[in-house]
Amino acid sequence: MSHYDTIGLKYNAVKSTPWGRLELFNFKKHIQPFLSRPQTNVLDLGCGTGFYTELLAEWGATTVTAVDISTAMLAGANARLRNSRYASMVEFVQGDGLKPTVYGPKPQSYDLIAGVWFLNYAKDYKELVSMFLTIRKNLKQGGVFVGVCMHPVEDVCNFIAHHNSKVWAMTGLEDIYQDRLPDDAGFMFKAVFHPPKAVKFGHTIEFEAYHLKKSFIATFRIVFEVD
Repeated sequence: MSHYDTIGLKYNAVKSTPWGRLELFNFKKHIQPFLSRPQTNVLDLGCGTGFYTELLAEWGATTVTAVDISTAMLAGANARLRNSRYASMVEFVQGDGLKPTVYGPKPQSYDLIAGVWFLNYAKDYKELVSMFLTIRKNLKQGGVFVGVCMHPVEDVCNFIAHHNSKVWAMTGLEDIYQDRLPDDAGFMFKAVFHPPKAVKFGHTIEFEAYHLKKSFIATFRIVFEVD
């Protein structure tokens, strides 16, 4: 069972913060140009409660296949879209991005793949390769992958000190870096969100992910043969 099954809809509170709104602005800015094409089929990897799934449809996607490992998150995403004008455009599928899988009617079905906080669940080279294999199996030749992940820096400790500074702390978000990864690849961290009292889901939310160092990512090279 994914630890996100215990979080469920409470995760929506994260998107209501100033940090969440800044993420939304940047993601929309970079992905919307690719949604302006006449026919754009999108794969949303790690869709969570469907926050971006719905927006991808609103911003111009022709169809969206939304994938997540958590049954609770998918139930929330289904509930979000059920009565939406975009309901007929979206299909929800349970799946694990670490297990390379074809999600479309055929390999390389998607013009665009979104991965918002997807790659940060790879803790080493092997898992990062698996995630990119998932992307490769589903992305059309000439297609585009747009992701959101931790900023690739070399001095991770200094980065997080600034990230947890007073300004960011006011949003209720804190990242606690716990264990160094093997080969000094980076850190496992716990993301902790303390929502303000005014937020409907006013419970602390915690989940774990990985922050890989810039030098580790720089050594990551993988070449896929074109089918």
